[in-house]
Amino acid sequence: MQRLTKEMMIKDITEKKEVKAIEVFKHAIKFFRGLMLNTIDEKGLGVKEINIRWVLTVPAIWSDPAKQFMTKAAELVKMHLPPPPRFK
Repeated sequence: MQRLTKEMMIKDITEKKEVKAIEVFKHAIKFFRGLMLNTIDEKGLGVKEINIRWVLTVPAIWSDPAKQFMTKAAELVKMHLPPPPRFK
């Protein structure tokens, strides 16, 4: 089994293009973050992102490098910083 690293490349479904795995995970996290924020807005809950504490869980059996990889992907989405202004 290959170790998950920040430099690891993965192939697309056609197996012709490669992209860094960290970019794929970053975009997946960004998508789910946006989905949650849109749901909050659509339901009119009035919750501001600055009041959200995002928690990204990983299985306990994952290696420390794999956990660090997920942390880095979340940092690339800037979930640990105050959110940028949102425009409608």
